[in-house]
Amino acid sequence: MLILLYTYHRNITIALHVSTRSEIVLDLDFLDKMLTGASSSVQLQKPYDSYEKGLSALVESLLGLPLNKLDQMSDWNKRPLTENQVIYAALDAFVLLEVFEALKKISEDKGASAVFEWNVQELIRSKNRPSKINSGANKKNSADQRARNQRLAKEARELAERGRTATPLNEDPIEPSQLQVVCDSMLQGLCKKLRLHGVDAIAIESFEPYENCAKISQRDGRSVLTKGPTRAVRLQELVKKGHCLNLFTDKPADQVQ
Repeated sequence: MLILLYTYHRNITIALHVSTRSEIVLDLDFLDKMLTGASSSVQLQKPYDSYEKGLSALVESLLGLPLNKLDQMSDWNKRPLTENQVIYAALDAFVLLEVFEALKKISEDKGASAVFEWNVQELIRSKNRPSKINSGANKKNSADQRARNQRLAKEARELAERGRTATPLNEDPIEPSQLQVVCDSMLQGLCKKLRLHGVDAIAIESFEPYENCAKISQRDGRSVLTKGPTRAVRLQELVKKGHCLNLFTDKPADQVQ
């Protein structure tokens, strides 16, 4: 039996319940990100825009309407449940089937059925814990990796000592819509702020290695925004000169400046 859930590992009750059973669980949140995220090999486009959050945003972006959340904060301890509460609970379950079929359909329409099936099987195999492929985590104990880490740390210190100013990539000002950037997973808040200003900004997901920013930069010609000198040094090795900016501030509003 295949059980469809959304944000499986955040739902501790359900996670504990199915961990001792034989059912196969698929997290549609991860499936969506692996199919439509910035690093996706097919970059599927969902048919509708959404300003909602969570499952409601995913539903609206695929089906055209958000979830009705009027009964979310009602008294669920009181019995019997109201008719509206029963409908609300049933809708949350039913809509997951619709989301799964919608993701499958847009994959088929793009000729990416094999990619869809591979991602489904990968999530099932990993128990909805996507691994950071090519992150180098399995090489930490090798002599070459230790030497590389020491060199990156040294260059990172030198980068920080040179100051917190950056040379503009463009000699003349450009319009926000002309700027294309990819943000690492630590800067997802900044990515949202930049979009509000009209910038063509995308961000990798938290389960992806930060080196994926470089792959996207090479593929799309985007500049990389990152945070942390060690990451910046490594990414600067992988992208065109001047196409990686290290940010020092923590708040997205300050980072935009």
